[in-house]
Amino acid sequence: MVDNPADCMCWDRPLTLCDVWHRCRTPACGTFRTMSYDFPPPWSVEELDGCIIVWDRNGQALTYVYFEDDPRKRSAAKLLTRDDARLIAANIAKLPSLLG
Repeated sequence: MVDNPADCMCWDRPLTLCDVWHRCRTPACGTFRTMSYDFPPPWSVEELDGCIIVWDRNGQALTYVYFEDDPRKRSAAKLLTRDDARLIAANIAKLPSLLG
């Protein structure tokens, strides 16, 4: 194990959300890097007509989850139901607390 993070080869660049499960490249280290947020928590969910948006604390839209209430249109466009879209957006909004 590397006692000093500065000795780890992975600390040569800023952390990103993609680094959540990045394993250190230094064989002696073998640790996981700490999480850094490019999209600061908490994340919030806003429901609009036809889509649900997940926002970070700074107002950056992280994802749009589209849905359709009319079954015929939903089938033709292969969209989610409102309840499925709510569930997906809620789970995305929970990611910072689950990973950090």
